[in-house]
Amino acid sequence: MGMRQIISVPSYESSLLRDTRLARYDVQPSATSFPPAQFNQPCRYDIIIEWHLLGGPLPGDQLRCPAHDSLGCETEPGMNCQFVPHHLLAGKTFLTNNRFAGIHMHINTTALVLSAGTLIALAVWSGAQSKHETMKPKRLLIAGAAVVLVLFCFFLLRGPEGRLKLPAGPHAPLVSLGFSHGLILAPDGSMWSWGGEDRGWPVLGLGKINRTANLVRIGSETNWVFVSAGDAHNLALKSDGSIWAWGANYRGQLGDGRYGGKLSNGTLNIEHLPVHTVEGTDWVRVEAGFVTGYALKRDGTLWAWGLNDFGQLGIGSWDDSPTAVPVGTATNWVKIRAGGVSAAGIQSDGSLWIWGGSPKLGNTTPRSPQDLLVPVRFTSDTNWLDVSVAFNLWLAVKSDGTLWGWGRNADIFTGASQDACEIPTQIGHETDWQSVRSSQGGFYHLLRKRDGAFWIMDASHDDRSFKLSKVALPPNVVAWDAGGGAVAAITQDGEVWTCGTILGQSGTVERFVQFLRAGWKVPRTYERARIVRERPWQLRNVDPKD
Repeated sequence: MGMRQIISVPSYESSLLRDTRLARYDVQPSATSFPPAQFNQPCRYDIIIEWHLLGGPLPGDQLRCPAHDSLGCETEPGMNCQFVPHHLLAGKTFLTNNRFAGIHMHINTTALVLSAGTLIALAVWSGAQSKHETMKPKRLLIAGAAVVLVLFCFFLLRGPEGRLKLPAGPHAPLVSLGFSHGLILAPDGSMWSWGGEDRGWPVLGLGKINRTANLVRIGSETNWVFVSAGDAHNLALKSDGSIWAWGANYRGQLGDGRYGGKLSNGTLNIEHLPVHTVEGTDWVRVEAGFVTGYALKRDGTLWAWGLNDFGQLGIGSWDDSPTAVPVGTATNWVKIRAGGVSAAGIQSDGSLWIWGGSPKLGNTTPRSPQDLLVPVRFTSDTNWLDVSVAFNLWLAVKSDGTLWGWGRNADIFTGASQDACEIPTQIGHETDWQSVRSSQGGFYHLLRKRDGAFWIMDASHDDRSFKLSKVALPPNVVAWDAGGGAVAAITQDGEVWTCGTILGQSGTVERFVQFLRAGWKVPRTYERARIVRERPWQLRNVDPKD
């Protein structure tokens, strides 16, 4: 009668496992024996397996058989004593059949090599039976259930796929985070995305792929020079100065002149893959807002398109525009930021300008008299270094290293009254801040100090207080961003690290896996429950063409 066992073995590095061979196994009588006369009873054998991490077989490797079995019958000379030099391959079965004294002997060993060379378990069935006896259905059921269990463990706990570094190249990398996804510009000019299409819009740019926890390459081009992730759409810039876009276009946010949820032919007004949209080839920078787009030309002028119900285009009206229109007449814009229904920009003289939904209390209604329909210089200072924009909230850093905030919910971070936060108010007393990035909701911000250290200012768990904590990103970070409650950073040698919200989460199974690996937290203030991991981890990248 057959007998089944699961033998757990340690995991080995794939480089070793490639040279692993099944060196030998010994057939020994079991503890149970029968009188020699009872030949109608099936013989039972145990399998003892030894592993050798060697490039080849040992001299004399063979199956060693006892002179007599548990029935007292002699074994046939040479039975099962041949050398078995099989490599361990995924799902391969080694089967030997021998007959002696009316007994049909089976040794069936199935080795499952799982996930890039990780051996999780070895399923072994061994036994002997009469040539007329068949395995009972119950044993078949048990054996099948064990295989299913092993495969379930494989798919649940298998190691990640892909490379740990982006393709090398001469260009500076970039990262941009949207509501539920992120974009990466690699040093070789290739473009990558990860995350999920949580709101149903094709923001990943990967065709039929709508969720991935790994970076996946978009197309095969290597001439991308700038990327920006929005809420439901994205913008990217090529080396020839052309603007490309994909995702939702219901308010003209792709900038191609089309507008509305559906086109005249009845199809949805969306793009699954990057397409050339905005006219012209003299663009040098793009910024994807909530449902808007902005771009700078080589001549320093600023242009905008898309939704304009709070005046966020800065064109002097509340009219939407599906094509790019100029924002004022200034020719010295150097930095643009957009978030929610507001925007901001820094000009070459260090002056800071804002427009759209204003920092006035209660400015949450479209077409309000409090809206800023054109860029407004908010202070007379000329030492603004960086700025970020959330939903009617601005954070900015001055060249003296101080951090400032104003607008909706700024009082959480400044400690001042809400009325006082209608104008820039200093946050804390530190004087060594260098840059700031914000999630669109305005509760989660990434700050960098001059020494290269990163800090997270998080109020997503409590809308009346915040926590400032240092995040353990690598020291050689050259690009970073925050969005969707997540943080992402690229190191000088092409590693991509992230923490906060796990973009690309896939529901209950992933929650269970993350719990097994590191535990999770679920903020209550997000639109949907999200898995949050505070400790940074490294993203892998997968090129579909590999």
